[in-house]
Amino acid sequence: MSEKLFLFTALFIIIVILTSAGVFNVAPNTNSLFGVALSLLCALPLGYGLFFNLKFIVSTKSYQRIILPALIFPLCILLSLGWNLYQQRPEGLFELFVMDPIPYGVSNIQGHDISGGFDMEILLAFNATPEAIDEIIAKNELKLYKEDEASYYIGDPNIYYLQNVNWSRSWTIYEKSSREKVHSMTIWVNPQKDTVVFRFISG
Repeated sequence: MSEKLFLFTALFIIIVILTSAGVFNVAPNTNSLFGVALSLLCALPLGYGLFFNLKFIVSTKSYQRIILPALIFPLCILLSLGWNLYQQRPEGLFELFVMDPIPYGVSNIQGHDISGGFDMEILLAFNATPEAIDEIIAKNELKLYKEDEASYYIGDPNIYYLQNVNWSRSWTIYEKSSREKVHSMTIWVNPQKDTVVFRFISG
């Protein structure tokens, strides 16, 4: 019993380390960190619960009893990544960071998670009616930004991630930010008030 438990624990740890390293190598950001932590939190009780389950012990061979419970962690990682990809649909990003439900009059949503390291940056672009834009501004408590009166500078959005958006610095800016930590929400609205670029930064 103790030998099998040792082998299972050792294999479980090795799989956790290798899988986590692979995830962070592909996407070294907060989403990966939360995904790994949540997967480990779920996989630990499930893996050990299966290892000690009497029905599982009786119905499997010795090597299966060690290997199968250890594979629960990468399975949890895959589920976490799948859910993360689902959430990162343009509509999903809009609902998470702009407004849920999506207001009537919003269309052609583009969305990108361009986070780097452990700083989060979300970039969106969409068409909207003036009424929908006003609703978004009010819901998020955004204020008109005037560069000549502001005590800080808002940099340009990473527009090269977006397609068919003719953004320029003449667009009107609305924003909300926190002085205590890096946390800001900014939207740029074109003069016709039918196209919006949205950026959320947290770090």
